[in-house]
Amino acid sequence: IFNLYAGGISSILYPYGLTGIINNTGYGLQRDAEPVKGGIPTAQYYIPTLYIRKQALACLDVFTENSIGPEVDGFYSKVCNCTICKEGIKNNIYDFISYYGHYDAPKSNPQSEKKYPTPDVLERCVYHFLLARLREYKWGLTATKDNAKDKITQSLNIWQTNKDHLVNLQNILNDL
Repeated sequence: IFNLYAGGISSILYPYGLTGIINNTGYGLQRDAEPVKGGIPTAQYYIPTLYIRKQALACLDVFTENSIGPEVDGFYSKVCNCTICKEGIKNNIYDFISYYGHYDAPKSNPQSEKKYPTPDVLERCVYHFLLARLREYKWGLTATKDNAKDKITQSLNIWQTNKDHLVNLQNILNDL
């Protein structure tokens, strides 16, 4: 029997009895970014402190709405400081777009107005996701119920928007 919980929320539930998680890098991300039947994958960036994935190009708006940036230190402390992010986001938050949101025209039709994420961008998003998920998993193995509640409270202090799922989780954890 499997119980599936969205994103990094699984690690928060370890202290409450969840004993394992199933992970996947995302449907379709094992193939190239060239268009094929069924469409192409979009570059999805995982926001670890918000526990959600969003299209990379939409993330800058989320960061701006929540007063994250343009300083790179704010990004590292409030979003992610993994080696993948530190490699590409060196000067300011706007490096995020060129590093995680670079799109090109398809090789088969360079004149096309449609743009697709480059293979490098897709790979970065996947590796960033895997590093973030590994960090969450390791944290969850030794966390207590109080640690879980504190972690959600810390995330709520970072995000002013897009946080309804965190508020719901906090209410659930407080009732347990």
